[in-house]
Amino acid sequence: AVTAGGQRILLDGAHNLDGARALALAFQSHFPGVWPTLILGVLADKDWRPLAELLVPLAGRILLVPVDSSRSLAPVELAPVCRAVNPSASVETCETLPQALQISERDPFLLITGSLYLVGQAVERLGIESGPAKNERGLNEWSPKQ
Repeated sequence: AVTAGGQRILLDGAHNLDGARALALAFQSHFPGVWPTLILGVLADKDWRPLAELLVPLAGRILLVPVDSSRSLAPVELAPVCRAVNPSASVETCETLPQALQISERDPFLLITGSLYLVGQAVERLGIESGPAKNERGLNEWSPKQ
């Protein structure tokens, strides 16, 4: 999605190693030289360390958020891993996704990932909807609600 202010937002439900690997490769291929703000939230019962090791190097700034689930990993538990994997990035913990979105509202590119729950919450919070599902591309196109 691209907001009215020109901010680019990429939502990806990567919540396992295969998904994170695919996202990392696709992001580097489609957005070379771009260092987004990564808004990351993961579930504690997932293989979150290797997932973070794949996704965190993509970012210039990392905002860690809880997932809206009782299974959420606390951002403070994820922060040390993120700092170790990408020491040049700013790593901040946030109490909520809305707080992370507010903090990053002027950042040019957001990558929101780590959990399908988180992506669903972001879609709702950002007021975006998918394009017409006439074909596979339509399922993957998102825009602000009018």
